[in-house]
Amino acid sequence: MRVQLFSCCALLLFSALIISVSAVGGLFKTYIPSLKSNVDSDKVLSVGATDFPFPQDLRYPRQVHLSVGEYNGDMVATWTTFQNTKGVVQYNLQGTSLWKDANATVTLFTDGGTEKRQLFIHRATMTNLKPAKFYNYRVGNEDAGWSAIFSYRAPITGPDWSPVVAIYGDLGNVNGRSIGRLQTEAEMRSIDAVFHVGESPVL
Repeated sequence: MRVQLFSCCALLLFSALIISVSAVGGLFKTYIPSLKSNVDSDKVLSVGATDFPFPQDLRYPRQVHLSVGEYNGDMVATWTTFQNTKGVVQYNLQGTSLWKDANATVTLFTDGGTEKRQLFIHRATMTNLKPAKFYNYRVGNEDAGWSAIFSYRAPITGPDWSPVVAIYGDLGNVNGRSIGRLQTEAEMRSIDAVFHVGESPVL
């Protein structure tokens, strides 16, 4: 199994993570969603001194990402909003017209810093996925709006598979040098999964 290291701080956890990869074997394969978005760049939400390309609606989904589900054939979509709202993930098998819905659970997160900023974390599980098949998905709801449509490859099952894993540590919100490399590797589908062992910026 080839392992690509994107941060020196990830090296400290290398041995433990190798054990984790060996334990799950061929249960998963996932990719970072493309960063392309259909958001109007003229309508942005200002956070501090930085402008992010999101609509002003605080219910709009942000930080959309995937993780491995509890069972074979499951993938979990996670995203955040600045206001409590219903969350849904819609997904379909590429090449088909049938879309499925899965409702999300919502958890309130309060920042431990001085601002005590509150975020709402949404998690929804896509189930009964066909191994190694490609799916499209988007998150949000009809009232607050939908994210861009992303795609991923469903988890691979069986023992005859060795994943290629990217490991990185503190991504940072300034001079994040891992971002471009991770995105390139993901879009080229040359990695199977990402282990995040440090912090990432919260939008």
